[in-house]
Amino acid sequence: MAARSFNWILGCVFICALFRTSRSTGLPVLMSALIALVVALIPQVTFVFSYLNSDAYGLASIALLISTLVSFLNSPTRKRALYLGMALGLMFMAKLYFIPALVFAFTLLAANRAFKNTQLFKHAPTAIVVSLVVSLPMLLLVYTKYGEISGVSGQIDFVNMHKLNPAAGYGTCYLLCGDHFLNTETVFPWLNLTLKSYFSVTGWMNIFIPNSYYLASAFILISIALIALYQMKPIDRSERKLDIALQYGLPLVMIIALYPSITLMSLIASQNSLPQPQGRYLFVTIPFLGLLLSLTAKRFIQRSVR
Repeated sequence: MAARSFNWILGCVFICALFRTSRSTGLPVLMSALIALVVALIPQVTFVFSYLNSDAYGLASIALLISTLVSFLNSPTRKRALYLGMALGLMFMAKLYFIPALVFAFTLLAANRAFKNTQLFKHAPTAIVVSLVVSLPMLLLVYTKYGEISGVSGQIDFVNMHKLNPAAGYGTCYLLCGDHFLNTETVFPWLNLTLKSYFSVTGWMNIFIPNSYYLASAFILISIALIALYQMKPIDRSERKLDIALQYGLPLVMIIALYPSITLMSLIASQNSLPQPQGRYLFVTIPFLGLLLSLTAKRFIQRSVR
């Protein structure tokens, strides 16, 4: 119970970070709370935070990173740089498949420094020092024990232990299989289970919900992405394209691009090791759904009042 209660605390941190992200984008309290609630009630999210696991830590860390990043970009003060550094430190200790969140953060920081605020990195030393203070002790401990900090060596050992088991499916081909670019007999079932487990597959990947819920969730996600893309259209002639690109277009495109890019990388990894069609490799996108909804809602409000 003590271990599970730690994850419950992480769940509270996750929800509060989502709420703070929405507020930092300029949304009212009720709408911010609604967005945080919608993301938190994704079935797989509630399952992840119900027991002790590393994915809950990763989701909470990403949510904190997004929250502190948005706040820092709005007002790059020393205190907010300190908070951002703490979030970065937590992310440095997360699993390898959460790295896209760091790429997102560094890309936004670099773009805003280059095109909007040349003084953005004034307090960068504070963020760097704090991130090292938070992460370095654990990273050194892991390195001294395992000889590396990525976890790749453990994955390689796991594959070597199980690849001779016929049930493991080692050597399953998905891409560039003989004369075919795509092996539909293996790819479609892999994609189906991956996307299902992203939304809701619990237990040992064997407890499903009715298919209608998966279809509805896929339709809603695609609709949100299309609506968000439409909101890139300028609100009026006075709005600068650079402002749209930095404040909305760039984060939007990177969030949507996470889905196909991570799915492709996961598929390639499954082909080169053990087939693991798990939606957990897409979990990095879940906190970004809160940011996507917040930015889209803000654009919609701005458009409706003009």
